[in-house]
Amino acid sequence: MAAAATLLAQQQLILAQQQAVPPAYQPVSYNGTLPGAPPNSTVAAAFGAIDPAQSRQNADNLFTFLSDQGSNLLQLNGDKTLYAGLVLVNTARVKVIYGFGYSTAPLGQASPVNDKILAMTGEYIATRQPTVFAFEPTIRNKTDIIAFTAQGIEANLTTAGAGFRLPLARALAQVANPRVNIMQCAPIPAHLVLDGFNEDLCPVEVYERLLACTIPSIAVEYRVSHH
Repeated sequence: MAAAATLLAQQQLILAQQQAVPPAYQPVSYNGTLPGAPPNSTVAAAFGAIDPAQSRQNADNLFTFLSDQGSNLLQLNGDKTLYAGLVLVNTARVKVIYGFGYSTAPLGQASPVNDKILAMTGEYIATRQPTVFAFEPTIRNKTDIIAFTAQGIEANLTTAGAGFRLPLARALAQVANPRVNIMQCAPIPAHLVLDGFNEDLCPVEVYERLLACTIPSIAVEYRVSHH
């Protein structure tokens, strides 16, 4: 009888562990406060004046437009909506871009930026003007990449803690992950990256800000700092 009772207790423990809700992910980079627009900023301040709900809608609209291979890129030139996006700077940082447009050259003339998607990065400040990027239209083509699962990313970050190092791809590539097609430019709600208009951002920080906005169970307070 004692053996049977012990076996039953072990089975009940295993069942309870299987049914247990996993603990909330604890961010290792995001401190719970969304940075507001930096002091004396012009670009970030303009984006910061947009309601977050509208900011999310703007990102959705830009994503839908760029994803549609049949969309007319010239429409970017007449749209005055403030859109923001992310591009990969290197294996460790992401850059915020804005001011999207499409370049053409007059008839009979050549231009190195003809048929390019244009975007700017950087603030308007006394000592420096924004930098203009000229992207090939193929930046909106979807590329096949390893789609690291949220569980894989969070498990690696949890293990590494605040001392995480980038890139994480080497560790995550050791486990089986699905592959997906994504664009090389990622539209993003601008209120999440107001501190990124004049400096490149850590992708882990941006990822955790996105989590804080979309997953109520994340164990941080979601608020915006005001300078």
